[in-house]
Amino acid sequence: MNKTCLIPTHFGVFELQYTERGLYRLIFPKAGDKRIVKKQPAPALVRRAGRLLAAYLRGKPVSFLSLKIDRKDLTPFEKCILSALSRVRYGAVCSYQQLAKRAGYPRAARAAGSVMRKNRLPIILPCHRVIASGGGLGGYSGGLSWKRRLLNLESQL
Repeated sequence: MNKTCLIPTHFGVFELQYTERGLYRLIFPKAGDKRIVKKQPAPALVRRAGRLLAAYLRGKPVSFLSLKIDRKDLTPFEKCILSALSRVRYGAVCSYQQLAKRAGYPRAARAAGSVMRKNRLPIILPCHRVIASGGGLGGYSGGLSWKRRLLNLESQL
């Protein structure tokens, strides 16, 4: 069963879901959400993830690589793609084709795009850093305005 922790940032309140196996889902703030976040009991992993997320959204180049992620429901292909994605460094971008190639599936650009679309942990698994081969933004589960915002934060747009 997933538990939820609210993460206040200057961009709004994110929801971070987690299980006993690790981080599970990150949900972007909803427009007009005025929730007041009270101190919540949370495991050290979740507190650390919240601190890293808040620092990242303040423009700090942080790495989320050390965070434990619940990968129970992922296929071997999805695990390979997300592993390659987690190594796209802060401030860099790659195409869906390049990502598929890095994961060992050079002909699976569309399938890699599907994995990005289903990414439960945007920002932590930085699918915003994956763009179309022609330089277009492609899609983003959080919406293109978030993708632009995150790439701007990393000085890529």
